[in-house]
Amino acid sequence: MSVITYTAHARAPLISGHTAGTSYSFDIKFRTYDRTINSPKTQHRALDNTIETVLKDVNQDLSVVIGAYGDSEQAQIDEFIYSVAGGEQFTIDLNGTAATPDAPVSVKYTGKVASEQRVGVNKFIMQLPLVKL
Repeated sequence: MSVITYTAHARAPLISGHTAGTSYSFDIKFRTYDRTINSPKTQHRALDNTIETVLKDVNQDLSVVIGAYGDSEQAQIDEFIYSVAGGEQFTIDLNGTAATPDAPVSVKYTGKVASEQRVGVNKFIMQLPLVKL
């Protein structure tokens, strides 16, 4: 099992009993967890043919697919997505649970679309493009 911890936002459809500005965690399976190290750079070639490389940044892009989850978890997923859609920081923990965290990683949601796919009767998965902070 894995865990996601986020702070509920006022723009989210809050679950009954949840309050904006409060941190919440939920356990969910991660179907995939793919990491890409991104290092954009430019190269400049001088007249004497020497090359200088200017590194602009180094970051880790993550692609996480969560699920499968059903109708009973849908409200939690919706609250989470709406709460982090503006680039708010949250944590994911690949091998932890809400009760026993293992190695939480701070991330931000970078996508324009949270892609939800149906994978069975009332079962869904969702792909989340993230950047590790």
